[in-house]
Amino acid sequence: MPEYNCASDFLIAVQNEIKWKRAKKIATQEIADHISDQCEALRKKGLNEEDAIKQTLCELGSAKTIGERLNSLHRPKTNWLLILSTAAFLFIGLAIELVSMDTQIVPLALSMGLGIAIMSLMYFIDYTLLLRFPKTFYYGLAFITAVVLAYDVRNGLNTLSYSYTFYLLLLFPIVLVGLTFHLKHTNPEMGLLRLSAYLLPPLFAAAILSSIPAIIYLIASDSILIAYVLKNKWFSPNRMAVIGMVGMFIIVLLGLLYIDLRTNMLHNFFAFQDNYLSEYVRQTLRATPFIGSRSISTVLFEGTPEYVLFRLAAQYGTVIFCIAAALFGVMFYLIYRVIRKQTSYFGTLIASLILGMLGIQFVLAFLGNLGFINGEYIMPLPLVSSGGLYTVFNLLLIGVILSIYRFGDIAKDWIRLKQKEVTFYEQSA
Repeated sequence: MPEYNCASDFLIAVQNEIKWKRAKKIATQEIADHISDQCEALRKKGLNEEDAIKQTLCELGSAKTIGERLNSLHRPKTNWLLILSTAAFLFIGLAIELVSMDTQIVPLALSMGLGIAIMSLMYFIDYTLLLRFPKTFYYGLAFITAVVLAYDVRNGLNTLSYSYTFYLLLLFPIVLVGLTFHLKHTNPEMGLLRLSAYLLPPLFAAAILSSIPAIIYLIASDSILIAYVLKNKWFSPNRMAVIGMVGMFIIVLLGLLYIDLRTNMLHNFFAFQDNYLSEYVRQTLRATPFIGSRSISTVLFEGTPEYVLFRLAAQYGTVIFCIAAALFGVMFYLIYRVIRKQTSYFGTLIASLILGMLGIQFVLAFLGNLGFINGEYIMPLPLVSSGGLYTVFNLLLIGVILSIYRFGDIAKDWIRLKQKEVTFYEQSA
């Protein structure tokens, strides 16, 4: 066994056995801390620094053996079940679109290809970048959203439904998780108030857009985020912070009500009785057997792939809704398993938000295909209904889940190191 004269040489030898570059420093951090503590203890017993280091390294044993053991423990993980289920949904959606929907192949292939590329990119990118640069991501996304929103509403505040701004707004919940962690470690007393201030702009943008689905997304994700924060007691707000937070949410509520009076967006979303397509869907499903076919007017649904479940139900029976619920239940369970296996609050919270976002989309797609939502607002079924940007967005979410699963304990240990750095900085200041 080679003899090492300093701790850095020993740690380098250990790191040389670890194949995953991302894990080298994190995997050996605990050893480095142990060496430092043990040397300090030996120096207190009378040994000089050089002898203390040599004795400590000798007690640790072979650097090669330690490195090989750490290499076996720290490897990137791939959630093949989630990848296969995602591929299966894409294949099913592609087959349905091409066979029965007369969809043009080029736009469909482009959206799926772009989505798969982004999902792959998200898989390899360390999702804790959101924790390292939270304000950069938030303000950058806010600036882009403001520019696109101004472009979208250039002709007035009409009901725009699923515009470019809509997809940008759906990214805010994920970005806000990083900001929440930043506030937790920098300003715990006023953190809840400041977090509330960060939650408001996306909600106002969704209201200006007159997009009920975006508002539902944001309110649900914000509720999950705040509930998680309160449950784990991340902040210790004072009276002024609580009053300020409540005041801001009252302002938001009044603002939403005022905008609704001008745009009538709630009526447009829920008044399905005024929408001929929704009424036709409900009446047709009432007369459709559980297993069997029902003739429908295909002309009404040209260019509306969002009604894929309804069209399949009319062709094969309402059992299609049960089959779809079971298949998506499997995917949601796989994502839930990722949440359960997380050892970091950061990964758990982001994965929970993504599961909630996909769940909301699934529920709204189901309600739309049952005729309970105005046809103008019906949401595509995740990964199955071709929606262009919707497919890209959903594959991005799956990519983030795969990244969370890939980094696993590495993210937990990195976050722990980051917390130590923040604590050290605050104490120094």
